[in-house]
Amino acid sequence: EVRADENGARTAGWPMRNPARGRDERIETATGSGAQERLEAAPGWKNLGLYGGSVAAIEVSPTNPNLVLAGLIFMSQGLYRSTDGGATWTLLPNWTYIEVEDIEFSPDGIPYIATNNGVYRGNADATSWQQLDFRRARKIVLNPSNPNEIWICTYADQNNGTNLFQSLNGGTTWINKTPPGGAFWDCNGIAFNPANRNIAIAVFSGWIGGGPVWRTLDGGSTWFNSFGATNNPKRDIVHEGTRFLLCGGQDFANQGVGVYASSNDGVTWVPLHGFAWPSRAVNDLELDPQNPNVILACTTRGLVRSTDGGYNWTIAFAGTSAISVNSACILPSNSDAFYLGVEAYGVMKSTDGGDHLDVSSKGISSLQVFSIAGNPNDPNEIFAAFQALNSGGIFRSLGRR
Repeated sequence: EVRADENGARTAGWPMRNPARGRDERIETATGSGAQERLEAAPGWKNLGLYGGSVAAIEVSPTNPNLVLAGLIFMSQGLYRSTDGGATWTLLPNWTYIEVEDIEFSPDGIPYIATNNGVYRGNADATSWQQLDFRRARKIVLNPSNPNEIWICTYADQNNGTNLFQSLNGGTTWINKTPPGGAFWDCNGIAFNPANRNIAIAVFSGWIGGGPVWRTLDGGSTWFNSFGATNNPKRDIVHEGTRFLLCGGQDFANQGVGVYASSNDGVTWVPLHGFAWPSRAVNDLELDPQNPNVILACTTRGLVRSTDGGYNWTIAFAGTSAISVNSACILPSNSDAFYLGVEAYGVMKSTDGGDHLDVSSKGISSLQVFSIAGNPNDPNEIFAAFQALNSGGIFRSLGRR
């Protein structure tokens, strides 16, 4: 059970089995904006600014570049909103305990959110929300030419073996489009050929590994296996105008995938990654809206970037070799500006094409700090041990604030 007090402080920790009650409980530590406000209001306490969390999804409004949404998972959780281009963040009301898997904006600036609690649609300011579906959703895909067509990818084990749905009426009703052989896999993405939206490819992953690729030529009425990319977990798929690009992989059991491309609608695939990549566990692909030859691949060991369609890559782009990157977003109006959703640090931002990349998480008070210790010989030296999804570390401070 995760609780909040009267001030909105939430608890987080690691699960422990209580044999007497037969369920998981948590060793609790206070985190979140409610705890922060309560402590700052108490005499003798102030926030030291150790912001961060596990940001799984981040997106910028196409109609307002100052409006940015960041979604958190794992023990962080919540949907954060920035109205000043990521300089500061606010946890939105009623989103505290919801895991956000994906964020998408329609061309007219309407946000859609995929969560462990279903699918939501907001207003253009992201201040009010309508729940469209209750399934645990992994990904949302919108038709840019038809606002009534929405696709959602879901977790199969949460939805009785179904994992892919289409709505043609803006989310009022849903049509099951699950591939016949994909019922036991989580669907992590679907992409369409913009020249013919009946041609689509969907990617999947299993709970501990594996992940098929399925293709359709008739809008999801019939499906065929697509072979050629390694049969490890797939995480994302996009279409860059002439090719489908997919990615995937996980560090567990060394199930790497990397990045693959298909120029014949999934009949065959060729790898674009190199053997020098420090990680072939790729969580997300981001294309520059102004130049699809620019590709950002988000890996568990940094950001990898190509400017020539994937033929050559810069490893650990923008100095990210020690960072596990979950997602990326390039501003539609400025190719030099991009955001990263990362483990522990939360949000990172560059405005100069990656020459400088800074943490931009002020207000995201979701870093899971499990222990703090001071140096008995130096009162200015403080250590804070933190945990994130499949990662963790120690922050060190050498100055009082």
